[in-house]
Amino acid sequence: MSTTEVSARRWAWGLRGLIGLMSVSSLNATRIVLSEWSSFVDAFPGAASATGHAIAIALPCALLFGLIGLWFWRRWAVWWLAVVTLATIAFDLVARGPLMHVCAALGSAVLMACAIYANRRRFGFSAA
Repeated sequence: MSTTEVSARRWAWGLRGLIGLMSVSSLNATRIVLSEWSSFVDAFPGAASATGHAIAIALPCALLFGLIGLWFWRRWAVWWLAVVTLATIAFDLVARGPLMHVCAALGSAVLMACAIYANRRRFGFSAA
């Protein structure tokens, strides 16, 4: 096995690990929104309305949907996750959420982009 193949396998496992970590995080976010709404509103005061509640439930569910697509190497999932990440950051800013959450969203997006770039051929993107 060449060093290129070994590197590609490592990145594939890195992507899978990141998908697992982000899935657990999204499931936890959904649990908090559904069971601990008052503590969520304390952290995100701009999300106190019914619309904010619906968006707070929809975003982690949409992220999970994209992560499932990414697990199965679907190209649409790359674009889906980019849009959901931007929507999450916008929601954090509008709902006046903690800056730490915005930084975490940006950090996970950068890590995911690196892992996707390393596996770009599996998603059908050009090698250039």
